[in-house]
Amino acid sequence: MVRAPFAAGRQPPRDRPAPCALRSPARRLAAWLRRWREGDRPAAWSSARVARYYDEWHERYLAAFGDTFQSQRTADLGALLAHVADQAELAPGRRVLDAGCGVAGPALWLARHRGVEVEALTISPAQAAEAHRRVAAAGLGERVRVTLGDFHRLEAHYPEASFDAVLFLESLVHSDHPRRVLAAAHRVLRPGGVLYVKDLFQRARIPDRAERARVRRVIANVNREFCLNVKAQRPFLAALRRAGFDLEWLRAPPLATQHDLGNAFVAAHAIDIYEGPPVTFLDWLELKARRPGRP
Repeated sequence: MVRAPFAAGRQPPRDRPAPCALRSPARRLAAWLRRWREGDRPAAWSSARVARYYDEWHERYLAAFGDTFQSQRTADLGALLAHVADQAELAPGRRVLDAGCGVAGPALWLARHRGVEVEALTISPAQAAEAHRRVAAAGLGERVRVTLGDFHRLEAHYPEASFDAVLFLESLVHSDHPRRVLAAAHRVLRPGGVLYVKDLFQRARIPDRAERARVRRVIANVNREFCLNVKAQRPFLAALRRAGFDLEWLRAPPLATQHDLGNAFVAAHAIDIYEGPPVTFLDWLELKARRPGRP
């Protein structure tokens, strides 16, 4: 039996809201669970830990992946970056944010081959130092600017409505707070600007209960070993809509891609992810969304 908070005929004190105006524990729990499902949760890896991870593993990533830290890639890396540029509608003179830029490999390619101006942002001091060296060596300092910073706080680095496109190339998966990142990206995009994301996602539905449990374990392993927060598709798309974006499409990249370098990296460092055969309910996907409005 649930007791009424006030006896019959008795009114709540005037300096406090009526009980019905207070947020009940059940409602607070429901809101927390919704944020958890959307991936917007304080998981183990903070931005500072992501920075430390990439600082500690910096030389190993350079040795394995060269200047482009992406697991899903084409044999000719230029084909992948040309595809990204086409989907993001990049043209000479446009201003682009590469959020989570690594050592600025894609940023340099885009500036050189598409004539765009690129702001390259990384959380890792080691990556930022390497990116500065590479930009200077390429003579592209006027078109590529490297910044050490956190893509959860884009407003600390860039004015509102200052980019024609924002790119997350296998970087948003590091975020424990995707809603915050998407809201920040929406803020710095110009009306009509493009958001392009290429990343690893969990499929919306996994019918078999045993496989669901194994997928959860595999995702936990991936998150732990690579400092990630792999997200489910549906909650992520809900967060995208809440941030104010119009989704144009979500799909597997229509390219012949491979994971040879990523697989070799895992094997070289004896990283056990799958606990058996690889799972089939994790997908590499790309999405294109747009901030509403006219350019």
